[in-house]
Amino acid sequence: MESEHDNKKKSILEDFEKLLYVRSPLKLMMCRISHADDAEKHADQIRDLVQEFMQKTCIWYTPGEVYVLYCVYWLGAKGENRDYAFRLQVNGPLEYASLTSERFEAI
Repeated sequence: MESEHDNKKKSILEDFEKLLYVRSPLKLMMCRISHADDAEKHADQIRDLVQEFMQKTCIWYTPGEVYVLYCVYWLGAKGENRDYAFRLQVNGPLEYASLTSERFEAI
C-alpha cells in the first residue's frame, strides 16, 4: 500500500511507482482529490494518469495482480461517501470500474 496526501500528479506517480516493484496479489494506492465542483472528473484524470504511467513503466509484473486506486474526498453535507475507487490492470483491455458505496452495499 502507498498513499500520498499531496494531490499533485508528480507526487502521486512517485508513490504509485513503488507499487510496481512489489510482489503482491493486491496493491492499493490512496490519494486525495480536492476539486469540490468536479471531484469525479479529477478522480477520473488521476485514474487515467496512473493507468498510462503503469502501462508505460511496468515492464515486469505478476499476472493476476490487482491495483486499486482509491481517491479520497471529504464527506458530503449529508455524510454521504464521495470517495472514488478504481481497479487497474497492466495488460489486456482496461477493466477499471468505479466502486461506490452503493455498489459495496449491493453486493
